[in-house]
Amino acid sequence: MAQAAQQTFFFQAMKPTGSKTMGVRTARDEGDLSDVLRRDELLLLRAWRVPIGSAREPKLTLKDEANLNEQIDQLLSRGVPLVEALEVAASVVNAKTKPKIEKLRELVAAGSTFSGACEKVGGFDDVTVSVYRAAERSGDLAGAAH
Repeated sequence: MAQAAQQTFFFQAMKPTGSKTMGVRTARDEGDLSDVLRRDELLLLRAWRVPIGSAREPKLTLKDEANLNEQIDQLLSRGVPLVEALEVAASVVNAKTKPKIEKLRELVAAGSTFSGACEKVGGFDDVTVSVYRAAERSGDLAGAAH
């Protein structure tokens, strides 16, 4: 079954303190957006779908990408399964990047390739995804992350 494409939403949500906040996130639909926000302790109040081309998916920061690659390299080279390596990686990235890494883990656990999951989640540039794809074919994802 094909997975629904990610859409960009502008949203209004309530913080645990009762104050309201606004932001932009990607999700498959409003229900998925609500789940994503709930993980960040936000309650979705309203959501507006942003027209295609109006918003770009933010890229991972260089620090987060370096932390992710470092964890993948160290853990995979020691024989740790990729799903578990991604679980650890989610704990060493910025709080804004954590949902992306958690989604990567979920997709990989469900059978997606790592490079395919990176494409679906977004935030990775085309070159990085291509390097991951080539590394998967050669069987050296840890080496590519080094």
